[in-house]
Amino acid sequence: MAVTQSVVPEESWPSSLPYLSPLKNLPLPVRTGTQDRGRKPPSDLFSDYEDDEDLHKSSKYCKTSCFPTTKIGVNTWKLGKEIPVGEPSAFGIVFEACRDQNCDYVLKCMSKTTKHQIKNEVKMMNLCAAAGMCMPATDSWICDDKKGGAIIMPLLDITLKTKLKTTPDGSKQWDMIKEALLLIRDLHINVGIRHGDSHAGNFMFTKRGELMFIDMGQSKMLSTQDVDARFKDISRDYNKLRTSLMHLMQRGKISSKIYDFLNEKISDVLHQIKTENNSTISSLNNLEGSAIGDITSTPYSDL
Repeated sequence: MAVTQSVVPEESWPSSLPYLSPLKNLPLPVRTGTQDRGRKPPSDLFSDYEDDEDLHKSSKYCKTSCFPTTKIGVNTWKLGKEIPVGEPSAFGIVFEACRDQNCDYVLKCMSKTTKHQIKNEVKMMNLCAAAGMCMPATDSWICDDKKGGAIIMPLLDITLKTKLKTTPDGSKQWDMIKEALLLIRDLHINVGIRHGDSHAGNFMFTKRGELMFIDMGQSKMLSTQDVDARFKDISRDYNKLRTSLMHLMQRGKISSKIYDFLNEKISDVLHQIKTENNSTISSLNNLEGSAIGDITSTPYSDL
C-alpha cells in the first residue's frame, strides 16, 4: 500500500495539518530483498528491550496513527517491515521505506513527541548533515493525533556498538572509538551542537565505512555566550560515550585496556577544561580541540 505523506519545511510548520481519519490496520508487507541487498540488520540491536509489549505498542501506534492520509506533499512512500536500525527507544520504532523503487531509506516513527521536538530534530539532523556528520532528514510530518511524528532518512549500515561487539581486534576497536571522539569534538566546535545522547548505539557506519551520528532527538545548539553551560553540554556527550563503552567492557566486548585509558583521559580532559581559566568560548574550543586531538593521536600500542 502506498502512503502519501507530507513534506513539512522546517522553517514553516503550520499550526495544524488537514488530515483525514487515520489508516487503520495498515498492512506492512515484509520485503524479501533486504538480505539480497547485503544489509541484514543485526538482530541484537533490540536486545535491550526487556518487554516486547512496549515495542508492540509503539509499532501499533505507528501503523494506525502516524501515516498521513491526505495529499499535502509530493512524495509517496511504500513502507516495509519493522527493522532494528539503531538502538531501541521508548519513543519510537523504525520501518523500511521505499520511494520510486529505491528502498535505501528508513522511517523513524515516534509515538511520544511534539511538533517542536520533530522540528528541532530535523533542524539538528540537517545542520549535522551539512557538515558531513549525519544523514539529512529526507521527509518529516506530524501524526494524525498530533501526539507523535515521523522522520524519513537514508539507511545506514551498522551501529558502532554492534561493530565493536563483533570486532575482536583491539587495535581496530580503538580506531573506531577515536573516530567517535573526533565526531563529538567536531560537532561541538565546527557545528556548535550538542548531540545529547551520544552512546555507542547512536553512531552508525555507512556501507563505505564512514561513521555518522544518528538520533538527534536530544540535540541542541551549544551556548555561544555562557561558558559554564557549554561545558556542561560538551561534558554530557563525552560521558555518554564513556558510559556506554564501560558497559561493553564489563560484558567483555571491548578491551579493558582501551576503556581504562579512555576513562582516565576523558576525566583529565573534563577536569582540565573545568578548572583552567576558559573565560571565552574560543578558549574552551581550543582546549577541547587540542585535548581530544592528543587522545586520538595515541596509538593502540601506547594505551
